[in-house]
Amino acid sequence: MNPSLNYWNKIRNIGYHTDLSLYDMKVLNNINSASFIFILVSFLYAVLNFFQGRALLTGVNYPFAKDK
Repeated sequence: MNPSLNYWNKIRNIGYHTDLSLYDMKVLNNINSASFIFILVSFLYAVLNFFQGRALLTGVNYPFAKDK
């Protein structure tokens, strides 16, 4: 199996257990997929803002990017 596909399946199956119905498994897979995509886009947007010198937007978009 392709390693990237293997990681994608691991992300989609977070929270999965054998007691779930088929419908709940599909809902869980869709929620995990959408959440991962939104987090990835948000992170990439924060990195783009940082490199373009928009530190305030980076801080608003990605609050963990503070100087410590």
